[in-house]
Amino acid sequence: MSHPLDFPERNSLVFLPEFLAIGQQLPAYNDGRHLITLWQLEAEELQKLLSNGGKLYVVLSQHPVLAPLALHIESPFYPANP
Repeated sequence: MSHPLDFPERNSLVFLPEFLAIGQQLPAYNDGRHLITLWQLEAEELQKLLSNGGKLYVVLSQHPVLAPLALHIESPFYPANP
């Protein structure tokens, strides 16, 4: 299962009941408008993603704190030059 990673731009830790149950905090960047987290896929998940042509399901659970709006491969902090 994928897991959250810490990253240099992190300025907060999100405490969610599902993370507290396993003793974790979710590293995040929060500017009051965006909440950004970084996730690492396990090797098996990455292989499955590659073998299905890169298709990824996004499930919105109507979580009151976390509602995914975008998935990025590149860092949203340092966009690639056009």
